[in-house]
Amino acid sequence: DDLLILPGLIVLALRLIPPSVAARCRREAWKQMSSGAKISSPAGKVAAAITVALWLAIILWILEACGVFFSNCCTVPGISRTPKLCSPRFLRDTVQYFSPICPHLI
Repeated sequence: DDLLILPGLIVLALRLIPPSVAARCRREAWKQMSSGAKISSPAGKVAAAITVALWLAIILWILEACGVFFSNCCTVPGISRTPKLCSPRFLRDTVQYFSPICPHLI
Protein backbone atom coordinates (compact mmCIF):
# COMPACT_ATOMS: atom_id res chain seq x y z
CA ASP A 1 0.00 0.00 0.00
CA ASP A 2 2.56 2.55 1.11
CA LEU A 3 4.73 2.02 -1.96
CA LEU A 4 1.83 3.20 -4.12
CA ILE A 5 -0.07 5.66 -1.94
CA LEU A 6 2.81 7.73 -0.54
CA PRO A 7 4.52 8.59 -3.85
CA GLY A 8 1.12 9.37 -5.34
CA LEU A 9 0.31 11.79 -2.53
CA ILE A 10 3.73 13.45 -2.88
CA VAL A 11 3.17 13.96 -6.61
CA LEU A 12 -0.32 15.32 -5.90
CA ALA A 13 1.02 17.76 -3.30
CA LEU A 14 3.71 19.01 -5.69
CA ARG A 15 1.13 19.53 -8.45
CA LEU A 16 -1.05 21.59 -6.09
CA ILE A 17 1.73 24.19 -5.69
CA PRO A 18 1.19 27.02 -8.19
CA PRO A 19 4.02 27.19 -10.78
CA SER A 20 4.81 30.83 -9.97
CA VAL A 21 5.24 30.05 -6.27
CA ALA A 22 7.40 27.00 -7.01
CA ALA A 23 9.60 29.02 -9.40
CA ARG A 24 10.06 31.85 -6.88
CA CYS A 25 10.94 29.42 -4.08
CA ARG A 26 13.42 27.59 -6.32
CA ARG A 27 15.13 30.90 -7.23
CA GLU A 28 15.42 31.87 -3.56
CA ALA A 29 16.74 28.42 -2.64
CA TRP A 30 19.38 28.55 -5.40
CA LYS A 31 20.45 32.03 -4.25
CA GLN A 32 20.88 30.80 -0.70
CA MET A 33 22.79 27.71 -1.81
CA SER A 34 25.08 29.58 -4.21
CA SER A 35 25.95 32.26 -1.63
CA GLY A 36 27.05 29.56 0.81
CA ALA A 37 24.99 31.11 3.59
CA LYS A 38 23.66 28.63 6.07
CA ILE A 39 20.17 29.13 7.35
CA SER A 40 19.78 28.46 11.02
CA SER A 41 17.40 29.75 13.60
CA PRO A 42 17.04 29.25 17.34
CA ALA A 43 13.73 27.48 16.76
CA GLY A 44 15.39 25.02 14.39
CA LYS A 45 18.11 24.27 16.92
CA VAL A 46 15.55 23.70 19.66
CA ALA A 47 13.51 21.42 17.39
CA ALA A 48 16.65 19.44 16.52
CA ALA A 49 17.57 19.10 20.20
CA ILE A 50 14.07 17.89 21.09
CA THR A 51 14.11 15.38 18.23
CA VAL A 52 17.50 14.00 19.27
CA ALA A 53 16.38 13.79 22.91
CA LEU A 54 13.22 11.90 21.96
CA TRP A 55 15.15 9.40 19.82
CA LEU A 56 17.68 8.84 22.60
CA ALA A 57 14.88 8.30 25.11
CA ILE A 58 13.21 5.76 22.80
CA ILE A 59 16.49 3.93 22.21
CA LEU A 60 17.27 3.83 25.95
CA TRP A 61 13.76 2.60 26.72
CA ILE A 62 14.12 -0.23 24.19
CA LEU A 63 17.55 -1.16 25.53
CA GLU A 64 16.25 -1.18 29.09
CA ALA A 65 13.27 -3.30 28.04
CA CYS A 66 15.69 -5.73 26.40
CA GLY A 67 17.56 -6.04 29.68
CA VAL A 68 20.73 -4.27 28.63
CA PHE A 69 20.81 -1.89 31.61
CA PHE A 70 18.59 -3.10 34.43
CA SER A 71 17.78 -6.69 33.64
CA ASN A 72 17.28 -7.61 37.31
CA CYS A 73 16.12 -4.28 38.65
CA CYS A 74 13.35 -5.83 40.73
CA THR A 75 15.22 -8.76 42.19
CA VAL A 76 18.69 -7.37 42.97
CA PRO A 77 18.93 -6.15 46.56
CA GLY A 78 19.99 -2.56 46.97
CA ILE A 79 18.76 -1.39 43.58
CA SER A 80 15.57 0.54 43.94
CA ARG A 81 13.69 1.39 40.79
CA THR A 82 10.37 3.08 40.41
CA PRO A 83 7.52 0.68 41.14
CA LYS A 84 5.87 1.37 37.80
CA LEU A 85 8.91 0.20 35.79
CA CYS A 86 9.39 -2.92 37.89
CA SER A 87 5.78 -3.90 38.36
CA PRO A 88 5.02 -7.42 37.13
CA ARG A 89 2.34 -6.12 34.78
CA PHE A 90 4.67 -3.56 33.16
CA LEU A 91 7.45 -6.12 32.79
CA ARG A 92 5.05 -8.72 31.33
CA ASP A 93 3.65 -6.22 28.82
CA THR A 94 7.13 -5.04 27.87
CA VAL A 95 8.36 -8.59 27.32
CA GLN A 96 5.35 -9.40 25.16
CA TYR A 97 5.81 -6.20 23.13
CA PHE A 98 9.56 -6.58 22.56
CA SER A 99 9.78 -10.36 22.23
CA PRO A 100 10.19 -10.16 18.44
CA ILE A 101 13.06 -7.68 18.90
CA CYS A 102 14.68 -9.28 21.95
CA PRO A 103 14.11 -13.04 21.74
CA HIS A 104 16.16 -13.67 24.90
CA LEU A 105 13.33 -12.12 26.95
CA ILE A 106 11.03 -15.07 26.38
